[in-house]
Amino acid sequence: MASFNSGGSGSGQFSTLSELIDDALREMGEASPTVLKNLESERFLNYANRVVADINRHPSFLDVLDNTYDDQTGSMVINSNDLVISTGTITFNTYTPVRIAGAGASNSDLYTFVLGPKTVGGSAVAGTYRLADTADTAVSNVVVSNPYKTRIKRYTAIANYRAVDDEVMIEGLKNYYAIDDTDTNNTGLISLKSGIYNNTLNNWIGSITNIQGALTVEINEYT
Repeated sequence: MASFNSGGSGSGQFSTLSELIDDALREMGEASPTVLKNLESERFLNYANRVVADINRHPSFLDVLDNTYDDQTGSMVINSNDLVISTGTITFNTYTPVRIAGAGASNSDLYTFVLGPKTVGGSAVAGTYRLADTADTAVSNVVVSNPYKTRIKRYTAIANYRAVDDEVMIEGLKNYYAIDDTDTNNTGLISLKSGIYNNTLNNWIGSITNIQGALTVEINEYT
């Protein structure tokens, strides 16, 4: 769960859709991405919402929604990946996705997942878990929650950001742009971009559900 735009105006780990459109257009060789983006912002907004729809109906993402948990309260020290739970009754499993309020860069939320209980001398430390990422900001007794309790909301403007890995959205934008913009005879290019997008989408969802191996998802064509 990472942003490609370290100086972006989104929230910590996630770029705004506007920034992602720029990235996608640059990767497709567009010399003036901002100009094209401004001319066809509604078109790219539609593409982004197709990606959101793909995620929301993915069977493995539905499993994430089905296995949500109650909010907990926890603390983290800056540059540490230890999460200390102070209140709550949940026992986190390996790869459980978590969002720690304010622990990200510039007090943004930190989106990450659990690696397992912290151990010292071979013994588990009660209420303490190792996370996949360190805290950029120290926090005390803040909300620790499942970042995917509900379906991901649709984009309503290109200034929005969503808790979707940047790479997934970039490849999704490129995929749907190619489908609409490429000559229908160029099926090879469309198939290539579709394959890259599907693989990226499946890998990301697999990473938040602890699914090992290749996943296959059928993406419906849009007409």
